[in-house]
Amino acid sequence: MLGALAVLLVFAVALIATLPVATLTRVAPLPPQVQSLAGTLWQGRAALREGYVLTWTTDIEFAALTADLRLSGADTQLAGQARVFWRGATVEGLTGRAGPGLLNLLEGTDGARCTMGARFVDVSGGWLGAAARAGGRIDLADGRCETRAVGADVPAMTIALGTQGRDAVAEITRADGGDLLGGLRVTGDRRAILRVEQAGAALVPGMPASGPSQLEYPF
Repeated sequence: MLGALAVLLVFAVALIATLPVATLTRVAPLPPQVQSLAGTLWQGRAALREGYVLTWTTDIEFAALTADLRLSGADTQLAGQARVFWRGATVEGLTGRAGPGLLNLLEGTDGARCTMGARFVDVSGGWLGAAARAGGRIDLADGRCETRAVGADVPAMTIALGTQGRDAVAEITRADGGDLLGGLRVTGDRRAILRVEQAGAALVPGMPASGPSQLEYPF
């Protein structure tokens, strides 16, 4: 009986993986960032807004589904691996450059524009059981960000990612080795804690810069 169930499970996974990925649109609507899909769940591509393309190649490993991912565009070349376990999911080894045009793929950023790009160095992150994880580094070039209301010059920054106990943490500093600008902690009990240091607040027009501030969001 167990052998028959295993054969049926393998057959079902193979059948789903070889279905045209466009059939997903019959089950759930596509995110607004996705313009079209091609290929299968096993190997395919998604055409995104702003001319970006996401490609994937999927494999089944012991107790995990893995996918090699590549995001490309005029200003972007990123590659990494996604892993889905029964206890969670992670993105690992994300490396390459990310351009400012990616900002236009995010919801709620209408009218926002930035000129600087970023370099990802072996970035990882995700959730396993009741623990958040992160690692690697993001180097952000200097530039300028503008919304419909305000604009601000942004210095070159380094975002160092790490894991402390059950929490994923990010520390943001000036790339010249100077001031600590702020940080983010995602906790194992599902809270996001944003900390803005005085030096970081001074970069944001209209934000009080008298001292460190902290915002906490449960999710």
